[in-house]
Amino acid sequence: DMVRNLAAVAELPEMPNVNVVALVDLPERDDPGAPTATLPGVGDFTTAKLLKLEGGRYNEIRDLGEVSMGRPDVLAGFIEEVADRFPAGKYGLVLSDHGGAYMGGYQDTGPPGTTMMSVEDMRIGMLAGMQRAGIDRFEMLDHDSCLMSSYEVASALAPLAKTMVGSE
Repeated sequence: DMVRNLAAVAELPEMPNVNVVALVDLPERDDPGAPTATLPGVGDFTTAKLLKLEGGRYNEIRDLGEVSMGRPDVLAGFIEEVADRFPAGKYGLVLSDHGGAYMGGYQDTGPPGTTMMSVEDMRIGMLAGMQRAGIDRFEMLDHDSCLMSSYEVASALAPLAKTMVGSE
């Protein structure tokens, strides 16, 4: 679903002064959850890539290799790097994958090992990245995953954004 959603975003008209930047780590090709489609502008890959949307296609900024996307330090590093490369007056954050409400979400099943962020890990990663990037609050936090509108998630993460949305 994430690849399909990112491809749909690529079809939207470009907006001046808006940068769409994504850190995407796809599963191994033999993983049952591996996507069958590719992102516009990027071929098949299984490492973590920092991508920027331009001209209706994603362009690789950097290949991070195999990182564990379920770790708060990876989330913090993404927030910090994007804010450093693309300074802005307002920032939004979309987290996309599988969600598990109070158990957390955003599981990485590929190398270097299976990890999943707890709600506390999400908060730690977001806060660390925001502090290092000088971001007081996100304008919007979107949980593009199931069950992430639970009380536990909202009470822990909603204070970090002016608006929080997520699936029930």
